[in-house]
Amino acid sequence: MKTKNRIKKQSNKGFTLIEVLVAILILSIIVVPLLSAFVVSANTNAKARRTLRATTLAQNVLEELKAHSVEKSAAQYNGIVGGNAVVSAALASYETVLHVDGVHKVLELDADGVVQGRSRGRYDFVLKGVAQGSAKFDVEVLIRKPEVKDPAQLSGVGELDMVNIVSMNRNDCAYYAQQPGEHQMIGAEYARLRRNFAGISDISAGEFQDIMTRTITIDVDRVAGNNETVKVTYTYQIPTGDVEESLRSYTQYSTVFDNYASQEELEAVYLYYDPLYGVTTRDTFVINNPNDLEVDIYLIKMKDDEYNVFNNANYKPYVYLNETEAREDNTSNAKICTNMIHTNMYNYYNGAGTGLRVADLGNAETMQNLYDVTIRVYRHDAGAFGSSGGETVIDFDEDKKIATFTGTVLDKAD
Repeated sequence: MKTKNRIKKQSNKGFTLIEVLVAILILSIIVVPLLSAFVVSANTNAKARRTLRATTLAQNVLEELKAHSVEKSAAQYNGIVGGNAVVSAALASYETVLHVDGVHKVLELDADGVVQGRSRGRYDFVLKGVAQGSAKFDVEVLIRKPEVKDPAQLSGVGELDMVNIVSMNRNDCAYYAQQPGEHQMIGAEYARLRRNFAGISDISAGEFQDIMTRTITIDVDRVAGNNETVKVTYTYQIPTGDVEESLRSYTQYSTVFDNYASQEELEAVYLYYDPLYGVTTRDTFVINNPNDLEVDIYLIKMKDDEYNVFNNANYKPYVYLNETEAREDNTSNAKICTNMIHTNMYNYYNGAGTGLRVADLGNAETMQNLYDVTIRVYRHDAGAFGSSGGETVIDFDEDKKIATFTGTVLDKAD
């Protein structure tokens, strides 16, 4: 029997050109959008990191400005004093600090190198080539008096009839300044909560501003090791029924002083605030002094765009002071110093004594102590810095601006 060898033929047939082109087309349709998504994601992440770094940098610069007087900062920025006492803690490194324009007061130093006089103008500074991680930025700092909107009505806007605080320093004094526009922000938050609660927008942010009340609590305390702290708490509240009951109160707080490092005894607390005006009492101050520290509490009422003679005359806040024991003369250990109309104050002293010490702001003069600050952060651009007639000329490209940060600084003595 013959065995027939069968040879299986192998196919040598390959892909045609059309098939290859179709495969490439299909891959392109699938892969190209994925690659594009990866590129977009990478760019978005890089932009987010850059924005975060820029915002953090602006916050650090603002905190450094808050820690020093405006004049000390100006003295360094203008090259009057050497070293990096003001900005070094906020910045990893930078090429140079530049004064741009706008110092409306000549800064003079005494024999000990201390700046003389109070700053009353505006200041513009630039930090060139600030290194933050692998990125570099240019920082523009604008320090301004609050603008007067209606000179006929608001002749004192942004100014204080207040005690001269030249001797104030951050080692033995606490201060808290309310941020501009805080009432509007809180009113807008309540309006948002109203929409979420009732599904309607029948009460505007401005109307919530008119019905909310506020309690400002100052806790002055001595803790373990005789260390002293000061905490300021703002609590806003609106009537029942407008939002969910658990959300009627809006609270924010900040520890504004501790002497753990300096070990200097607390001398005074300065609170700068915009009042909640109305024909009924809308502001309540509660000062808790359980250790009976002899400290001056300055309640300084700022003039804002709601200030007028009628509102001022009808501003009648409550002021409570809680202590354990009174002084030997049966008066309070803490003293309230304020520019409120005293006859309009409802004050209560919860101590063993009989009298709350209340005083007008002594050694009064009209001073500008609060300044609005705008900090703009740009991608570093060496080409933005030129010179003309021996002076530095700076021309920032708005397209390279990454972040804008605003705040308030108190011009105080160091």
